[in-house]
Amino acid sequence: MANRATITVVGYLAGDPETRFTPNGQNMMTFSIPTSTKRNGEELTSWWRCTVWGKQAEGLDSLAQQGLMVKGAIVQVTGRVDAREYTDNNGNKRTSLDVNADNVTFLAPPRQQDGQGQQGRQQRPTPAFNMPPESFDEVPF
Repeated sequence: MANRATITVVGYLAGDPETRFTPNGQNMMTFSIPTSTKRNGEELTSWWRCTVWGKQAEGLDSLAQQGLMVKGAIVQVTGRVDAREYTDNNGNKRTSLDVNADNVTFLAPPRQQDGQGQQGRQQRPTPAFNMPPESFDEVPF
């Protein structure tokens, strides 16, 4: 069995997910999740670029069309992490942390401002959405 590094990232969507199709017609969705930690009193933010494929992307796109899987929604992503180096427009070397998602769990819709500027939960029900990476044919019930 080959070794594989798996990561789980939980956080708020930094923007609305983008759904596209590959040239061979496969559905894919991409989105970013920032995570922050403090080291030596300094807050460090890592940006995780996530890609979801196939039926799982279709299910998440359905949530996006309902206005649930949008900027500010909370998700949990589990998958393979890849570090990709590139050069930005200013000639600086950068590293992108990409997650090729095996599983995405929708946890909560985004918060919205109430009339008094307070954060409150949306009135919509929060679905528990956890789509297997392959198909429902393998579910034992």
